[in-house]
Amino acid sequence: MSLFTPQINNTIKELIKVLGHLPNFCEKICEKVNEQYATNFTSNQVRQYLKDELQVKIPQNRYAPFNEQIDNSIKEFMKKFGQSSNPYVKVRKNINKLYSTNYTSKQIRQRWRNILNTDLCFEPLSEDEKSFIVQWAESKPQGDTIRWKELIPLMKTKFKKLRSENKVKNFWSIRKRIQEISKAKSETENSRKRKGSPNGDSNAILMDTSPKSEENIIHLPPLNARPLETSFISEEKIHLPPLNARPMETSFKSEVRIHLPPLNARPSMETSFKSEERIHLPPLNARPMEISFKNEVNTPPLNRMEILCWAADEAYKRDYPTK
Repeated sequence: MSLFTPQINNTIKELIKVLGHLPNFCEKICEKVNEQYATNFTSNQVRQYLKDELQVKIPQNRYAPFNEQIDNSIKEFMKKFGQSSNPYVKVRKNINKLYSTNYTSKQIRQRWRNILNTDLCFEPLSEDEKSFIVQWAESKPQGDTIRWKELIPLMKTKFKKLRSENKVKNFWSIRKRIQEISKAKSETENSRKRKGSPNGDSNAILMDTSPKSEENIIHLPPLNARPLETSFISEEKIHLPPLNARPMETSFKSEVRIHLPPLNARPSMETSFKSEERIHLPPLNARPMEISFKNEVNTPPLNRMEILCWAADEAYKRDYPTK
């Protein structure tokens, strides 16, 4: 059964028409209803009722930032109203009246419990405290909302230190986030292993490591082989020249052998090809008149014209021998 009776409901609707333009109309409605009906509603209860039951859109409450003067006043009022019922509501009324602000009781409560309380311990959490927080939070049924305000007095009793709710919640949130990241990484690695990618790449193509027959094997050259030393094995062997061979020394083996002149031979009259008939050339240092061809018949020295005629005659006899 709802705490807001039909009579209170009608009063709230009338107050919305009057106070709806104010930024803190939820707190104003709460004050008016508590004064008129001697109730003890909080601003959060009124706000939730407006949102859920009356479908009223509540504007965001933009309050002035806290300063040192306001913080000191909150400390003084908490010393005065700290032991009474709803101390934060009474502190809110006095602060808003004194500084013309529009703070809510929830904002005053959070400011006091997380920052202004002089009994708070701001040192880093110890390992024992962290273990206690984890055990307590994991002991709660999964899916239920964790009520951190119930944990704070337990930690104060056990460790003699008063911790803020924000400090405890931040530790739990960071730890949970780290676990989610590590879990996502492990799942990604496992999925890559299941796909069989050796390098973790899902698009990688696996190499066929199955044994192959000798006919399908391709013999590749060694990695340190030079370009000219690379050859593929086949039935016909190609004999390549050695790498340090000079251009004129390079020859391919065949049935007919060609005898090339030595590399240090001069390009003129010393170059000759070996054949069955040998032609005797004159020495290179011979004078024109001293050139003679050796023959079986010793002939006297001839002039240039006689030499040419004799050479032509000898060539004719060789090509057309007499029968």
